[in-house]
Amino acid sequence: MIRARVGARDAMRILTEVARANGQIFEALGVSKSSVSRKAASDQFLSRSESERILGLAKLIGQVQSMTNDAEADAPAWLATWMAEPVPALGGERPINLIGTMEGQTVVSNMLGHVLRGGFA
Repeated sequence: MIRARVGARDAMRILTEVARANGQIFEALGVSKSSVSRKAASDQFLSRSESERILGLAKLIGQVQSMTNDAEADAPAWLATWMAEPVPALGGERPINLIGTMEGQTVVSNMLGHVLRGGFA
């Protein structure tokens, strides 16, 4: 999917779901809201690097959805809220500050898995 690249319309849908709860998501991922909007309007694709970060965010949303097993839960909003708060296990860093790289997304995913399994963060 990364090689094929993500369509800007699909990216906008994913980002908008999270942005409702945390408008910093575009900046945190290093993507321009206006650029994604412009590309969505003309049915274009994002770059491979942008696609990779967007798919990483979608994966984090999916992780929350699969671990909560609650169809009624708003996983994007829960994730956005959780990422905005400092996490002691990350040295007080906010997870949203880490998701701009794939390595950072892996750290966030691991911490998220720990939190959702009932561990302390």
